[in-house]
Amino acid sequence: MKSDRQAALEILLEVEEKKAYSNLLINKYSRKYKINEGAFVREIVYGVIENKIFLDYVISLFVTAGLKKLKSEVLMILRIGLYQLIFLTGVPSYAAVNESVQLTRKYSKRHAGFVNAVMRNYMRSKDNIHFPEREEDVIRFFSIKYSYEPWMIEEWLKVYNEDFTEALLIAGNKTPEVTIRLNALKTDADALSGLLSRQGFDIKPGKFTKEALIIKGKNIIDNALFEQGFYQVQDESSMMAVKALDPKPGDHMLDLCAAPGGKTIFAGELMADKGRIIARDVHAHKIRLLDTRAESHGIHIIEAQLHDALVFDINLKDKFHKVLADVPCSGLGVIRRRPEIKYNRKKEELKDFADIQYRILRNAGDYVRKGGTLVYSTCTISDRENVEVIKKFLKENANFKVIKPDKEEFGRLEMKDDWIQLFPNIHDTDGFFICKMLKKE
Repeated sequence: MKSDRQAALEILLEVEEKKAYSNLLINKYSRKYKINEGAFVREIVYGVIENKIFLDYVISLFVTAGLKKLKSEVLMILRIGLYQLIFLTGVPSYAAVNESVQLTRKYSKRHAGFVNAVMRNYMRSKDNIHFPEREEDVIRFFSIKYSYEPWMIEEWLKVYNEDFTEALLIAGNKTPEVTIRLNALKTDADALSGLLSRQGFDIKPGKFTKEALIIKGKNIIDNALFEQGFYQVQDESSMMAVKALDPKPGDHMLDLCAAPGGKTIFAGELMADKGRIIARDVHAHKIRLLDTRAESHGIHIIEAQLHDALVFDINLKDKFHKVLADVPCSGLGVIRRRPEIKYNRKKEELKDFADIQYRILRNAGDYVRKGGTLVYSTCTISDRENVEVIKKFLKENANFKVIKPDKEEFGRLEMKDDWIQLFPNIHDTDGFFICKMLKKE
């Protein structure tokens, strides 16, 4: 049996060395080792990742040889220990130090004294630590305080003012509420809220969509109602992309980048399981997962297919009433769920993503029949991946025009542009871009 701190250490090392996603690893370790239902492990993992640059700055003040010379296990243990000392008021200082020393003995016994010395030096000197001044270098100040790579801050400061950028950084470090989407084929908001409330969950309505419920409690996915397809965990921003597409019973719909299938299944529910949905993705295991989820939700109109969205399929040209292009992106809008994106993502990748996105969107446009609807969406807040891609597509495809989503569905959302750009610091959703287009008759 692994201790919580040992599990957190192994997750963090795998995130850093293998570029794995923290949320998936936490679920894996929690199920495998039954570690306190993952609560403390989750706190440590997310806390260390969200504050990595800040923690490394503090550690560097007490390690004269530099961090690059430290073993990866030792550096990570110092991050875990200092995170507890600095941010977790419920953990006694002696426990944070002692547990860190014991953990070091398991991985690098000769460094146990070193870890003890660094942490105790911090405790003696913490009131005298000096950080960069905002007035001298706002990018470095934000980078260290909120632990973001400088290039991200620089990019956002080109578009937004300092106050908005800071609010965006803060929002990215907050733990989001969990939102679920009810399956209207099996239940409604009142009935599902009642069932979940009787199980001890706290439930409140979503902010923008009637199918959304905000839920608080344990074992949200380890639950019979979830297994039976009464609901699915999904952020409202993702729901809104499907609502903008407005699939109707009897429609023929194409989802180009479908897996793991949340949007596809929601579309099937809105279509009352009548019509046809072709759902494509490049990952075979995700296609299988989509089939399993669709079955539990009572959706039988989905045809899950293995296909690369970058490869045009002439057989589908002009075939669909509705096409969803929820394209691969940098993920800068979901940092609050996957904080490792702050360090794994590189600036030059934004252009690579934009090129891929445009190629997929161009293919998607050719699959829409005249009078049909195309929705382009991403989980990022980068104009290069959003507005610039749309403008290029419209310039080269005069037979498409942007249309605002139905006011009835999005009445509570203040829209100043024809497309939707959601921000975590404004809308308390994931950062998400949604553009609805009509193919002219």
